[in-house]
Amino acid sequence: MDEPNRDAPADHGRRRLLGGLAVGGAAVVGGVAGAGATRAFSGGFVRQRVAFDVANRPDLWREADVTTAGGVATPEGENRRTFCVEGVIYPEGTIPDGPGFVVTLDDAIGRWFCRGWLIIDDNRPEPHMNTDQQYFFGAVDPTDMFPADTLMSSGVEGALSDTWQTVRAVTGGTGRYLGATGAIVQRQIGTNTIVVDDFAGPNLRFEADLLLPA
Repeated sequence: MDEPNRDAPADHGRRRLLGGLAVGGAAVVGGVAGAGATRAFSGGFVRQRVAFDVANRPDLWREADVTTAGGVATPEGENRRTFCVEGVIYPEGTIPDGPGFVVTLDDAIGRWFCRGWLIIDDNRPEPHMNTDQQYFFGAVDPTDMFPADTLMSSGVEGALSDTWQTVRAVTGGTGRYLGATGAIVQRQIGTNTIVVDDFAGPNLRFEADLLLPA
C-alpha cells in the first residue's frame, strides 16, 4: 500500500458529510482480519465474529460534479453526488477512541474502499450517505494487487454526531469469507491526523456477525 500523503490535493466540497466513514477492528490470524469463536449454526452455516478498525483517508476522497439535464449544477440542498474514498484497515483495538491517530502502514492488515452517493438534503439532514464498502485483507499494492480474502457490505451511514453507529448488510465475500452473509455494525471512534481543508479523517470500527458456509 502506498504511504499516506497528507499534502495531496483533492476536491472535498462535501467532506463535512464524511462524519463517520470507517471500518472497525479484528484480531489478526495469518495476516487476515481475525475472528472470534466459530460455532455451528442451523442450515449448514457456521457463525463467526470478525472485527477491525479503519482510518479513513480524506486525501483520497474524490467526488463527481452533478448537473441537471439542462447543465445546471445540483443545488446544495438536493445533493446526490457520487464519491469514492479509501482507508487503511488495522486489527481491532489499534485505533483508540478520540482524535489524533497517526495513519501509517505499521500494523496495517488491509485496505478499505467506499463508494456511494451523498443523500443529504434540506428535508433530511441525516443520514449523510448511501454506500457500498469493500474490505480487502491484504496489501493492495504492486506485490499483491488482488487479495484473496475480502468482505463487502451495503447500507446508509453518517450523522452530525461523532458517536453514531449503523448496521449494514454483509453482501458477500471471497477467500476465507466466500459465501458470507450477515450484518456488520459500523461506528465512528474519533479522527486521525490526515487533514484536508480543516477536515480530519474519521476513524471507524466494524464488528461483523457472519454466517459462513460450513
